[in-house]
Amino acid sequence: MSLASWKEEFYPVRAIECKKEQALDHSILKWTGLLPENLKKHGVFLQNQYLKDFKDPDNLLAIDGSSCALCVWHYAEGWCVVEGACPIYLATRRECGKEYGLFAREAQVLPMLNLLQQVKEALNAPQA
Repeated sequence: MSLASWKEEFYPVRAIECKKEQALDHSILKWTGLLPENLKKHGVFLQNQYLKDFKDPDNLLAIDGSSCALCVWHYAEGWCVVEGACPIYLATRRECGKEYGLFAREAQVLPMLNLLQQVKEALNAPQA
């Protein structure tokens, strides 16, 4: 297993190639892949906001706005409302900076994954 196998399962298309309507699911899949059991399964690890391959540490994926399909579609110049509001913003009226900060500082994956899943549930909920 390797970073390549991880990408096949959890990052099958680059964020920049992801369709806008699939961006939330793309993000959920990527963050699911960052859970410890999935890192272990593929022989990869997180270091300083990069996903790296144990066998080839120079082979990496930045876990930042460049690998986030939501950011690719909705974030520019410090604002999360480009090309229509980001689904996170639409559902919560805030950006994901708190959750991403926990990941960046402490490698916490669950806060972002939970936020993304809550956003999906909120956007799929029947409108009153």
